[in-house]
Amino acid sequence: MKNCKIIVLSFLLLGVIFSQATAQEQQDKQEEVSKYEIGFDAAPVLFTSNSESLFMPGLMFRLHNNGTAYRLRLNVGRSTYNRNSSSDFEVNPPEEDSYKETSSSYLLRLGKEWRKQLKSNALYFGSDISYSYSNINSVDTDGVGSSEEALLRGNGIGLMPFIGADFLLTNKLHLSVEASADISYNKATYERISFNEFGDEVSEYKDERGTFNTKILSNYALVLSYRF
Repeated sequence: MKNCKIIVLSFLLLGVIFSQATAQEQQDKQEEVSKYEIGFDAAPVLFTSNSESLFMPGLMFRLHNNGTAYRLRLNVGRSTYNRNSSSDFEVNPPEEDSYKETSSSYLLRLGKEWRKQLKSNALYFGSDISYSYSNINSVDTDGVGSSEEALLRGNGIGLMPFIGADFLLTNKLHLSVEASADISYNKATYERISFNEFGDEVSEYKDERGTFNTKILSNYALVLSYRF
């Protein structure tokens, strides 16, 4: 899997290098007509090592206007985890401990960027307003039938400053490399319910809390996009 990621990144970098000879002329023509840009962020797919996780390529849309661009980004992820182990109790039929967890996450970003053209390539910076939602569901069953169900939900709003570089591959294709910080407020709700071996509810717990978070490097992007 690592070798595959390295090969993919190598081809992308080679495309950047060999496109520079004719890129300037293509860029001049493109700036006159290209206003819209749509792209896919491959970073969540390339750099996710957990085989039980599914991260869709992020979607980015840009609207260019005289050295600036308004932008919209969406990232979606989903993961599952399962564990089973034999019970130490002597029961017939034998029962197993089991644990199952499923999670999903969504990140929506809306912002503006300022761009500095450097021949055929460009540097840019800016900031996005972000909204995030995540949930984690888990069921933990012991060897005699007792179980515990838990749900963790989170909502967050924040500001995500970013800096990046944009490389011209062809007349219409671009490759952007970007890093973002994160300043956000998140509210989490945790609920847990326990059941005995007969399926009767024996306890319930609920907790809510909010936290402020600051991360210098919280998000990376590798966006292949098309301008039109």
